[in-house]
Amino acid sequence: MKYRQQYYDFDKGLMTFVAAKQIQTLEIPEGGIQNAEFGKGYALLLHPDFLYGHPLSAAIKNYGFFSYAVYEALHLSEQEEQNVADIFKKIGQEIRCIDRHTQEIVLSHIDLLLNYSKRLYERQFITRKAVNHDLLIRMEELLSNYFANEAALKNGLPTVDYLAGQLNLSPHYLSDMLRSLTGQSAQQHIHDKLIQKARDYLSTTSLSVAEIAYQLGFDYPQSFNKLFKKKTEQSPLEFRRSFN
Repeated sequence: MKYRQQYYDFDKGLMTFVAAKQIQTLEIPEGGIQNAEFGKGYALLLHPDFLYGHPLSAAIKNYGFFSYAVYEALHLSEQEEQNVADIFKKIGQEIRCIDRHTQEIVLSHIDLLLNYSKRLYERQFITRKAVNHDLLIRMEELLSNYFANEAALKNGLPTVDYLAGQLNLSPHYLSDMLRSLTGQSAQQHIHDKLIQKARDYLSTTSLSVAEIAYQLGFDYPQSFNKLFKKKTEQSPLEFRRSFN
């Protein structure tokens, strides 16, 4: 099964999460939809009003996998697939006999489903460490080349969206994957690379702080000064003087 330029590497027990207004598309094989293979499964479509007044209304915003791309699916084992199916069945049973307790019970099941899915995604980041480590290396190369080719001077600071696009990932998946692998988000990796490059400029060139800021893609030198001091507890000039 293919989505744009990415392939699922697992053909059973797939689970995806769709945010409001997110579009999902599948590539239909030659010969039409009658030749496509689709497995059976469950779908849960939830109206925002159903969450109104419940703690889940706020908590659901903390689940980053609603912003993952379709091909960044959760891969389930047979037992995990059964566990998820059991939750769906219990939700189905509840909505067939509605009373004043139905909403609370259904939302409890949904809360369980989301927490369970969060655990499985965190496990998936660990079990796919070899693949993710390769992505980390590629991202570091992207950042190195971005500054080496003076792309920052032309296009501004590198962004998480830029890196994710180059790696064919969604920004949220990239950050969550990196956080699981290194303890840092994609934005923190960008900042670390910025500071590393800034130190190189400050210690090996006679460029002014303002020139270095523009070279790195900052619109204003003050923003560069603020970030550098936050990360190193020194201003750029203090670092240059201490190094010399």
